[in-house]
Amino acid sequence: MQILFHKNSATEASITIQMEASDYRDRVSKRVKEHSEKAKIKGFRSGSVPEAVIQKMYGRSILMDEVNSLFAESLAQYLKEYEIQILGAPIPVLEKIEVIDWEHQRDFELEYLVGIVPPFTCELSKDIRVTAHKISHVTEQMVDALVAQLRQVHGKVELVDKSTDVDVIYGELHYPTQDFRVRTRVTIEKLPDEARKMFTNLHPKDKVSLDVKQALPEIVKLPGVPEKVSEAMLKLGGTVTFAVERIHRLSLAAVDQGLFDKILNQGVANSTQDFREKLKIRLLKHKQQEADAYLNQSIQTTLLKRAAIVLPEDFIKYWLQGENEVTEAQVAMYDAQYAKQLRWLLLVRELGKTHNIQVTHEEVVDEIRHYIQVSFEGDATAQQLSEVDVLQMIQDFTQKDNGEHYNKMYDSVYMHKVLNFIKGEIAITTQEINSEEFDKLVSK
Repeated sequence: MQILFHKNSATEASITIQMEASDYRDRVSKRVKEHSEKAKIKGFRSGSVPEAVIQKMYGRSILMDEVNSLFAESLAQYLKEYEIQILGAPIPVLEKIEVIDWEHQRDFELEYLVGIVPPFTCELSKDIRVTAHKISHVTEQMVDALVAQLRQVHGKVELVDKSTDVDVIYGELHYPTQDFRVRTRVTIEKLPDEARKMFTNLHPKDKVSLDVKQALPEIVKLPGVPEKVSEAMLKLGGTVTFAVERIHRLSLAAVDQGLFDKILNQGVANSTQDFREKLKIRLLKHKQQEADAYLNQSIQTTLLKRAAIVLPEDFIKYWLQGENEVTEAQVAMYDAQYAKQLRWLLLVRELGKTHNIQVTHEEVVDEIRHYIQVSFEGDATAQQLSEVDVLQMIQDFTQKDNGEHYNKMYDSVYMHKVLNFIKGEIAITTQEINSEEFDKLVSK
């Protein structure tokens, strides 16, 4: 067997594998013998089918299986032996496959296209500076917004006979200019002032007609109105008719003990002030988690700017389309999302390898245990779980989907461990900031 490596560019290469009959003959013979010992064919005793019969009946499929398996094994071994770092998966050249004559051919040749990553370096030092943010406190406005949201989520929706400017009206929208009809809903408080007035004091079965341009911009954005119809409304104008079917009114949940217990569990808060203070603690924890994630993103952005990681972009786009059946639009998003994630993954692996960072099985199990504990947080039944129950859950998680969940957790622990190592090697300054200032910073 001969394997030829040809570098097409700095980021793409082709690998050609040439195989002779002597390379696969023993494998094929072994498979034929195994079939003859296991096959059940009428006219022959079980386990005594002549190999010539097996060869005649299954020889072609056995040959195809063994040759293709040998191609795959040889390619994987070659990549490992020569430490060739590839992205995605090798792509077989179809032209080479299509011309194979499995009936008469004895020597075979396949060619694979691979995307490669040129060597890169990333030196860590205290010259690399990033800023961490400690959230000092949560503003009262943020607590107000959360309370308002909770009152909405836990409020009650009731049917009413007459609309006010805070209601939602369901009905049929008719645009005669294009003879378009759709059942939709109108949130009155989102409408322009003039249109809002026309939708108040309505009853079921009432109809309201209004000028499209007067009701813009919200009328063209109603659920069920296609983009083409919206564009026509904007361009052609005209009148729309809305036939009222039902009116929904949301009654906000009262800020009382019932809401306190529902959000925080029974007896945790016994007054509005106590409730708000407990919400502040939750918000502060959540905002600090956001700030920590923002620090990680800053580190990632800073290091990627310093490491010149060149990707085989054309190859990856081709691989994504062929292997994952993604759309052209998704491939177009490649540079903005997938490429950055891929560069970061490569950088983490390189730093982990350079600094000999490893993850033990025990560390993965500890993380799975933590994941399970967080999943049951606030669940009263979780307090009754014994250590035996937890260990069984850990084992189930580890074995789920043939170990796929375990592998993902391993990767997560590894990424976290490398990131913590990076934080110890660079200069991180901490800045105190309140929740409102942090939100403004992130939105820039």
